[in-house]
Amino acid sequence: MKILVAEDTENSRIFLCDYLEGMGYEVISAENGKLALDLLQSNPVDLVISDILMPELDGFELCQQIKSNPTTSNIAVIFYTATYTEEQDKQLGLSFGASRYLVKPHEPDMLLKEIEAVLYENRIPGSSPTPATELENAYRKVISNKLSKKLAELEKEKAESDRLTHQIETINDALPSLISHLDKDFKYVYVNAAYERWHKLSKEKIVGQHIADIIGNKGFAAIESQLEATLRGEKIFFETEIRFKNNEFRYIQAQYMPNYNKDKQVVGIFAIVTDLTEKYLAEQERTKMQQQLQQGQKLELIGQLTGGIAHDFNNILTVISGFTSLSLLHTRQTHDTELEKYLTEIESASDRAKNIVAQLLSFCRGSGQESSIIGVSKAVREIISLLRSTITSKIVIETTLPEGVGPYIKVNPVQLDQVIMNLCINAKDAIENHGIINISIKKNQINQKVCSSCLQEVNGEFVDIEVKDSGEGINQEDITRIFEPFFTTKERDEGTGLGLAMTHGIIHEFNGHIIVDSQKGVGTTIHILLPVASSAKVEEDDESRNFTQQIA
Repeated sequence: MKILVAEDTENSRIFLCDYLEGMGYEVISAENGKLALDLLQSNPVDLVISDILMPELDGFELCQQIKSNPTTSNIAVIFYTATYTEEQDKQLGLSFGASRYLVKPHEPDMLLKEIEAVLYENRIPGSSPTPATELENAYRKVISNKLSKKLAELEKEKAESDRLTHQIETINDALPSLISHLDKDFKYVYVNAAYERWHKLSKEKIVGQHIADIIGNKGFAAIESQLEATLRGEKIFFETEIRFKNNEFRYIQAQYMPNYNKDKQVVGIFAIVTDLTEKYLAEQERTKMQQQLQQGQKLELIGQLTGGIAHDFNNILTVISGFTSLSLLHTRQTHDTELEKYLTEIESASDRAKNIVAQLLSFCRGSGQESSIIGVSKAVREIISLLRSTITSKIVIETTLPEGVGPYIKVNPVQLDQVIMNLCINAKDAIENHGIINISIKKNQINQKVCSSCLQEVNGEFVDIEVKDSGEGINQEDITRIFEPFFTTKERDEGTGLGLAMTHGIIHEFNGHIIVDSQKGVGTTIHILLPVASSAKVEEDDESRNFTQQIA
């Protein structure tokens, strides 16, 4: 016995064929009613088992054409369906001449019994099928009812789908994250309200555009590789810095997920982006403030330690210096020249030690030196004049100084001399007694710079005293340490490490800051920044001093 199975669902068709072949039947199959008719032209069979809802030609039409063709009218037909399950559907199928109308799923054993019964009954002549006109009317009625129900179901599904879509969009629009859907060409299919607000554009102006047109080429370049990886089926999660076409910097966290179609092919990208810029900047600010606090605490502790040492050392030096002076007085009276020479050396060493103590006290900001308003150009010229007479001729000192006396600053003149002298000596050592030292003075508006010694942010107008050398430069990790007492980048026994510590103490005592620009192998530039003072204040101070002298 030979059976033709007409079934458009592949799994059902394969199962039925395998089962019938296992029961000893010869089986052929077709994916729809049209192919089944074509097979019947060259493959006579004893039975057709057909689904009803199929493309090209449905089961009802297949049965009608089989029964209306004299060469195939004797072939038995069994309808086997999961769609047309109502009583009127069954009556229509039987009216077309079908022997059985079975509803899926059917137990295999029961299905086999029905097949055997139909094959047996088909040997016995049966009654004539229902007239064609009646069949066509019934067929149209069933199909019309089925289509009406199907349309109603589709409309209900669409309404439910629209409702769910609206709910999803409402939820998406309430979320702070930027949600978007891109197609394979990186063009927008959907964006939520946060995305509109972030880019200051409506959905209508975003949807359909390429992502580069919205975020800019620089922004697209920062995420292009991640988008391409998502199209390959990868799930991507990353954080990055993006600069948009208006050159605005933002720091984002992004999650990309591939969008699959029913064939499991990637057809687009779902993107969820969170703007972390404020958090990122706050974290940077917190880190910067923590560094400033640590630096301040470190310098404060060093200052306290140094101040204690300087105080005790000063007491010892007072004793040494006092007894040395008494001893010198005695030796001069006794004319002991040999002992006088030794004591003079002790006195000289004591004076140098006092100098070191003074520098330590300057670092601790405990010097208490009187300040006055001075013209910095005049003061620096005097220092340079002294330097030229003490520094080797192999070193060229170049200057860029404003004409006249100003600009004006409030500082202790002697301490300013110490600072400039110390910086120039450091520059001399850095260029190894051969090269150029540049000294310049200018008013400078400083914006968002960081002081190299206290790490505070510097803003405002300052008098900028710049000392520049072409030496080997300083390692970046050493720049904040060079202001610590006794730290030095020089060879052993070539420096005390107190010069820049003293500079730190003096400059910060007068509300100034220090900025060090250095590059290894290129050179170092040190900016001494002191607040600008009014020249009118100098005249007031002079008049006040004259008035005081007259009273005295």
